[in-house]
Amino acid sequence: MVKLMALTYNTAWDWARGWVGVLTSCRRAQKGRVILDALTTLLHRVIQRRSFLALAAAGAVGLVGSCMGPSNSTAQPSQQATTVAPAGFEPTPKAIQDFQIETADGSTAVDLRSWKLRVSGLVSTPVSLDINQVLALPGVVQTSDFRCVEGWQVRGVKWEGIRIQTLLEPAGAKPEAKYVIFHTVQGVYADALSLEQARRPDVLLAYRANGSPLAEVQGFPLRLVVAPMYGYKSVKWVNGLELTDKPFKGYWEVRTYPVDAWRG
Repeated sequence: MVKLMALTYNTAWDWARGWVGVLTSCRRAQKGRVILDALTTLLHRVIQRRSFLALAAAGAVGLVGSCMGPSNSTAQPSQQATTVAPAGFEPTPKAIQDFQIETADGSTAVDLRSWKLRVSGLVSTPVSLDINQVLALPGVVQTSDFRCVEGWQVRGVKWEGIRIQTLLEPAGAKPEAKYVIFHTVQGVYADALSLEQARRPDVLLAYRANGSPLAEVQGFPLRLVVAPMYGYKSVKWVNGLELTDKPFKGYWEVRTYPVDAWRG
């Protein structure tokens, strides 16, 4: 299966033509021209969609096998790889005192077994990391106040996480990239910073607060912390950074909030 998935698109097309030849022999034996023509058309269309490798592994081989006779091997169900988080890295039961919790995302539960942090868009090398890989990156600790545009604040929060530049370096931001959009697991909330803002030393992606993993309602497993700006810029439940050349208005900014939310 590994060798099959390593085939290039052109090689896969030659491989498919070979199977069509086998099917032709089956047609002579079974006189099933209509079935053969339908299968050939299907293979051609699937190849055009670059889905041929999955079809060959799951379907076409099975069809040819039924024509050529039973196989002695037993098919094994595929299993999707899952991530096991480090012991003790789970949502803190209680949110930091004095934080007022607000969210536009609905459900806040995140399954670490399938969670990935992806860096995409205008980059040379897209990056995808599971939680263990994120926690293994060089970390920083930052103590800063958190202030909401509604007037409340929490002083002296100790955040632990990674700088944005730590993720951008292996991805390689293209010269035309000017902004970073921060996406969430739920896909509702999003916001952006300019690349210059995202690279500031007081901006980070945090996975711990005051010595413990984040609470679920405060963005577990990963949230943005933009210390010099109001809280709506500090996106929770981050699972993606997308580099773009165009300005982006976030969830509250399309509802008239300032794009640059510098605290006064």
